[in-house]
Amino acid sequence: MKADNLSFLEFIEGKRTFYIPVYQRNYDWKRIQCKALFKDIENIATDENRSSHFLGTIVYVEGESLANFRKFIVIDGQQRLTSIMLLLKAVVDLTDNEDLKLEIEQSYLTNRFSPEPLKIKLKPMKQDAGNFHKLINNQIKDMEESQILLNYNLFKDLMEESALSPEEIYQGIQKLEIVYIQLAKERENPQLIFESLNSTGLDLTQADLIRNYLLMGQDYNQQERLYSDYWVKLERLLPDAMISDFIRDYLTLKTKTIPNKDKVYISFKEYYQRINNYDSEGFLEELKTYGEYYSWFKYCNSPDEEVNKKLSQLQRLKSTVVYPFLLNIFEDCYMYHNIDTSMICRTLDVILSYVMRRLLCEMPANALNKVFASMAKDIGRYDGEDLCDKVALVLAGKKGKAVFPDDILLKEKLMLRNSYKFIHIKYILEQIECKQGKEIVNFDELTIEHIMPQTLTAK
Repeated sequence: MKADNLSFLEFIEGKRTFYIPVYQRNYDWKRIQCKALFKDIENIATDENRSSHFLGTIVYVEGESLANFRKFIVIDGQQRLTSIMLLLKAVVDLTDNEDLKLEIEQSYLTNRFSPEPLKIKLKPMKQDAGNFHKLINNQIKDMEESQILLNYNLFKDLMEESALSPEEIYQGIQKLEIVYIQLAKERENPQLIFESLNSTGLDLTQADLIRNYLLMGQDYNQQERLYSDYWVKLERLLPDAMISDFIRDYLTLKTKTIPNKDKVYISFKEYYQRINNYDSEGFLEELKTYGEYYSWFKYCNSPDEEVNKKLSQLQRLKSTVVYPFLLNIFEDCYMYHNIDTSMICRTLDVILSYVMRRLLCEMPANALNKVFASMAKDIGRYDGEDLCDKVALVLAGKKGKAVFPDDILLKEKLMLRNSYKFIHIKYILEQIECKQGKEIVNFDELTIEHIMPQTLTAK
């Protein structure tokens, strides 16, 4: 590890390019951070007694060197680095001093006389890279709405409102100082350092940490490929907020233990370090495969319409605890072809009956977490049976809080409970209607009504 303090402009000067790796989040500084930065620069620009102002730390791994070019892969500090670059561009566009324009453009924003891929000093994440490239090349009208564009315009507005000239703001930027930390990839573990720097968990989901762990140990080009081939496709299947839940259910299936929601990353690391037959790519490929099944559960858009009808019923009952086991049987069907879709439907019928009867009997839903976490293992006791029968046998054998209510218990509970206030009563009546009548009924606008008064008298 090498560390030292340096002025920010000295740090970015020279033939060097700063790459923001794919495991980082997009640039996302908001108005409050940008205004605070600008205010600090205004203050130091006008304070003759201050020769420097500490901006923060920038941590990087030095990538492959090309002739006299240096590649810096930024592990921490991309928000500050990008923001100052945007502010420098705003100074260029507002100053009338042509010499200053050239100095900033050729020393701090671009690498003069460089091949095109290395021309622009900062290489943000893919979603931001196009916009930043257009900004530096003065194609602002072609930029898409993004934090890059918003903050560039904000810095311009702040400068136009400021009592200081663009030249004086630049003098303030010259006083900015950073501490840089250069990691030796061969000796230090960038992932562990990244975790320490982000130990507060600020803005990082459990899925973010897992993605970073799988990508950070690779070289930059490999990171780009793995990110594009696997993680981007997973994000297209599932929104960010859902990926952490998906990986939690995936780990539940694999470990037969349910991780705490805020300990998914820790559980993942423990599991990943135990398995020997996967590298990062193999693991990402499996996540993408299971992620597609998971998206079918969430959006009821599997290739089979009958399966989708069952998944839709499961959605209405909000019974997500069954997802770890469903991942297992969908893999068995759609990847290994050990069972067909009709068997999935029959198995889902058993699960729906179990879940619905328990809801009608007002039994606690949290008892089902462990039931379905271990289901893939438990059905192994019944070799020779069809999958739906295996599941029925396991559930029928449950006692206590996880019991499968029989007809006698169900009838007893229905006689006593207030079904009108049961949130799933419409679903129950719809199922009865579908089973009893052949007429197609549109349920969308139907409401639940009383036949008898809510308060009964002897009469």
